[in-house]
Amino acid sequence: MWIVFYSVCGLQTTFSQNEHLADSNRDRHLDSLFFDIQNRMATDTTLIDLILESENMKRLVYKYNDEYALTKNLYFLDYKLMRNRDFKSRAILRYWLGVFLHNQRLDLSTLEVLKPIEADVPVFLVPDYYLLKGIALADVFEYSDARNALYKTDSLSGDRDSIRWDARKQIAFTYHAEKNYEQEIIFWKETLTWLDSIININWMITANRDLSRAYVANDEYNMAIPNLNRTYDLHYQMDADDPEIYQYYVEIAIIFRKKGETRKAIGYLNKALKPMKKSKNLKAEAQIHSILAGIYFDLKKYDNAMEHNKHTLSIAKKHRFDKILAETYLIASQIDEAMDDYPSALKNYKKYLSTIEAIEKQEKLKAETLWKKQYEVERGEKEFTLLIANEELQDFELEQLRLENEKDQADLNLLKQQKASKEIAFQNQVLKANEANQELEITRNRFKSDQQASEIENLKKDQQISELIIDNQLNKEREDQISIEMLKKDNRLALMDAENQRSIKNRVRWIGAIIVFFTLIVVSVFIRERRNRKELALEKKKSDNLLLNILPKETADEIKDFGKAEPKNYASVSVLFTDFSGFTRLSEKMSPTEVLKKLETMFSRFDEIAEKNNMERIKTIGDGYMCAGGLPVPNTDNAIKAVKAGLEFLEATAKFNQEQERNGWEVWNLRIGINTGPVVAGVIGIKKFAYDIWGDTVNLASRAESHGIENQLNITENTYQLVKDSFECEHRGEVEVKNLGKVIMYIVKGIKE
Repeated sequence: MWIVFYSVCGLQTTFSQNEHLADSNRDRHLDSLFFDIQNRMATDTTLIDLILESENMKRLVYKYNDEYALTKNLYFLDYKLMRNRDFKSRAILRYWLGVFLHNQRLDLSTLEVLKPIEADVPVFLVPDYYLLKGIALADVFEYSDARNALYKTDSLSGDRDSIRWDARKQIAFTYHAEKNYEQEIIFWKETLTWLDSIININWMITANRDLSRAYVANDEYNMAIPNLNRTYDLHYQMDADDPEIYQYYVEIAIIFRKKGETRKAIGYLNKALKPMKKSKNLKAEAQIHSILAGIYFDLKKYDNAMEHNKHTLSIAKKHRFDKILAETYLIASQIDEAMDDYPSALKNYKKYLSTIEAIEKQEKLKAETLWKKQYEVERGEKEFTLLIANEELQDFELEQLRLENEKDQADLNLLKQQKASKEIAFQNQVLKANEANQELEITRNRFKSDQQASEIENLKKDQQISELIIDNQLNKEREDQISIEMLKKDNRLALMDAENQRSIKNRVRWIGAIIVFFTLIVVSVFIRERRNRKELALEKKKSDNLLLNILPKETADEIKDFGKAEPKNYASVSVLFTDFSGFTRLSEKMSPTEVLKKLETMFSRFDEIAEKNNMERIKTIGDGYMCAGGLPVPNTDNAIKAVKAGLEFLEATAKFNQEQERNGWEVWNLRIGINTGPVVAGVIGIKKFAYDIWGDTVNLASRAESHGIENQLNITENTYQLVKDSFECEHRGEVEVKNLGKVIMYIVKGIKE
């Protein structure tokens, strides 16, 4: 294996030469450390050697946790260890490579790295292997498989209590993520039994606290509170002076609030507030004030709510607690709205929206930073893959050259053998010829005297025959020479014809290419021009649609034609207002994103209903929705359409609440108010248009909503006179309205049969 490591070091030099990184000294340091770790690995390693290898890899991974160059080094060493069949060292390396990838949140890559080494992991690393595998599976939502791996860690941990504790926390997390709270509660109780036996106070505090949260999630509030008190006692036993102990009071207060016992909730929060101030835990202090503001708002004690909200706002703004700040602006908007201070409510709601936008930008920057790190790691992995592919290609080419050389050598040996065989055969023929000559000489000597004359005559005949043969041979050679000359001439003519044909074809090809080239240019220009026209038409359609989303069609057309829209008086318009009662309390239990998502669901449905009933949406403020009928095109049935739309709003909210109840969430209670009368409508703004309406009719419609009854449709006398023949209405009598005196109102029960 030493040869492998020195070859890796040689490749490290290549890496350093080819990379153009800003911090070359850091790269050289990394290469040096990697070189040192490689040299500490040895063939036939003992258990102690393997443990030392693991510790060295651990230090390297955590020291250079964000170095993409480390990825290439680890992958390449893995490749070399595999080729040298050093499976134990490879398993150690792959485990720590998995840790490195998991730290970069590349959980799928982590699982791919861990997959092939399960059988080769050294015994001391087996619990850690299954723990890492279980965490990675949980992160990709494979909770059942995650538990299988984590339970293996639990059973194989032996006397390693810390790794068993880590596994048990992850197992409980998988149950919680699946909302299997009953099984989570059973599991935490088993864990507490084990913790009692090893007496670890810190872990017992965490286990009891998470058990309480499981009880709360399972709506078992009466079980959660004693458990939190037990957690408090354990924490007090460990460190009585730690002000963080009082965080448990906050959790108990939240439970009492959910149970509707607000007085107890306020008591616990006030108990927690003083030590939090003393410990200067400003974030916790701000959260407590925020919860108190929400409780007092629900109790309609707006002055107390405003006081606590101001404390929260001061701390959150000064110390940049953005999420708490956003929630504070939302609560402030709702308090102002409840106190009829609409300008201040709008101002605070805009601050809430801008803070949410700033938070989303920060989250986006964090995500981009994470993606960049993940990209660097993946880049290292891909460069390694390319490097290995090149190396394997070179090995293949060398193997091909070796086989070709072997084949050429074999062919050469065969030719030599054939040549030697021919030489031997030729020598045998020469010997046979010599023997025949000797026999012929003996025969001639024997019959020389008797056949001399005859032989001379025969020799003459042979000479004549030979001369004839030679003449024939010469004639044949002359004929062959003539044929060869004729063939050469024919070949030259054929070559000239072929060259001419080739020249003609080349000219034809060039002419065709030029024609195709110019045709392509004409076609591309035509296509580009056509695309440009389509894009211009599409952009115009988008801008028109955007304008129609902001303004009514008639008003939008007027602005497009004349550059402005004049205010208009309308004699009879039905104005409809809605809002959700107790919205602040509801929103406290959800994240800002969840709040906006649910509001978007409801308001989108309201838009559909309004459009169906020829109503024009004017605006939304927080959880409030405003629309009007009888404009911009006047009509005589706008009061009937407005009441019909209000009843459909109630139906849509009822369906929404059915879904809320199925999921165990609180219902949203809708209030609606309608008034009919004259208004002024027009566009305000120069750069940013907004369509709005004004007049006493609008103010009275708003009061009709705020003095309405939950999940009922409240209308004024003006609207009642226009719809009484079409709808069943119940007389409410006179209702005292701020700044307007006593106003007669009615509840719409439904459509008349």
